Amino acid sequence: MPINARPTKAFFTKTLVKDIHVIDAILDLVDNSIDSYLKNNLQDRKRILIRFDDKQFIIEDNCGGIKKEKVNEHVFRFGEATTDRVRTIGVYGIGLKRSIFKMGSDILIESDDGENYFSIKIDKTWIEDENNWELDFASEDVSGGTPMTRITIKDLFQPISEELTNAVFQNKLLERIKNTYSIFTEERVDIEINSAKADYYDFKFLYDTEKFEPFHKKADIDGVES
Repeated sequence: MPINARPTKAFFTKTLVKDIHVIDAILDLVDNSIDSYLKNNLQDRKRILIRFDDKQFIIEDNCGGIKKEKVNEHVFRFGEATTDRVRTIGVYGIGLKRSIFKMGSDILIESDDGENYFSIKIDKTWIEDENNWELDFASEDVSGGTPMTRITIKDLFQPISEELTNAVFQNKLLERIKNTYSIFTEERVDIEINSAKADYYDFKFLYDTEKFEPFHKKADIDGVES
């Protein structure tokens, strides 16, 4: 007799997210935006906008969008084949799923790659239906004109809603973004949180041929010169 090893929805929407903090969930989403920038081989400066209140969370970027043919292969695949990877900063495709399921139960993912637009809708009805594993995918063979990806999460879970509206949360998030993404925010992307622009560390090497010279020291230890 075959044994049913099919996972439950609760595993993906509750158990899988227990070990991550909401800031880490948001950084996973920022990872996806920067990965899109890298995968699309962009050169000009782009932006990642994060907006939230006690009702909803939105992250939007203009980093090239997601190809609709990649949705089944990568966007909702748990784990990503290493042979398909190009240089990115994320590790597994699991980041997106953990992040959105961590925050709320009404989720809309939209993307436009400049040629095609698609959207994916997840709501409580889907989450509570153990027999339905197909997502509401809508696609249009037309573009809105500007490549983008936008994730809107509503019906925020109460602990998430309370944390997002905590007086110090935004500053903590800005500081984590500064610490994590300075190499990107300095030259490639602007990241804004509720209209506050994330700062970056100014990486510059000190170099002055008059003030800084190579230092050499020789030592002779038991007849061995080094």
